[in-house]
Amino acid sequence: MKVESSTQLKITVIGEYFVGKTSVIGRFVDGTFDDTYSATIGFTFLSKKVKFNNKDYVLNIWDTSGSERHRAVAPNYYRGSDGCILVYDLSNPKSLEPLEYWLKEFRNLSSVAGFSESVPSILIGNKADLPFDPSTQSEAESFAQKNGIEKHLITSALTGLNVDEAFQSLVEICSTHQIQQFQQVSLSLSPPSKKKNCC
Repeated sequence: MKVESSTQLKITVIGEYFVGKTSVIGRFVDGTFDDTYSATIGFTFLSKKVKFNNKDYVLNIWDTSGSERHRAVAPNYYRGSDGCILVYDLSNPKSLEPLEYWLKEFRNLSSVAGFSESVPSILIGNKADLPFDPSTQSEAESFAQKNGIEKHLITSALTGLNVDEAFQSLVEICSTHQIQQFQQVSLSLSPPSKKKNCC
């Protein structure tokens, strides 16, 4: 009996400390919501296996601290990321302001090979269970389009709204991205065609 191995994906979750990154991850991994707040110190790490197109993927999810005093630590965990989830608080328009900082830092530091901007990323507006101004969602959508972010979803860690869909969407994008990278590498390694000399 052949046992197929799972594809490992490193997923880094970034954003300010109050946007609910840990709660989103907890809802996805354990299906639970913890209403007691505890700021992430440095980083935490969780894994979950998912299936996409009949293939198994293990998501290694890195939850980074968004607090200012731990910002210097977070970039140490960006390298080698296969995907990124950028999180803001839908009910707090001010949480949109640091998005550019987080995305720029991630793209600058996530790849040692200089292809950091090609790392797939999605944007989620968490806390959709709270009242929010639709203009916040529209502004976030504009930010996503401007910065080449593949998808923008609104989620609620409390109710579970779109949480699974967000991670599944990123797996789909990462899967396509890996195939494209493999094709590019294969093409670059292909031996040049030999021209036949004319008689």
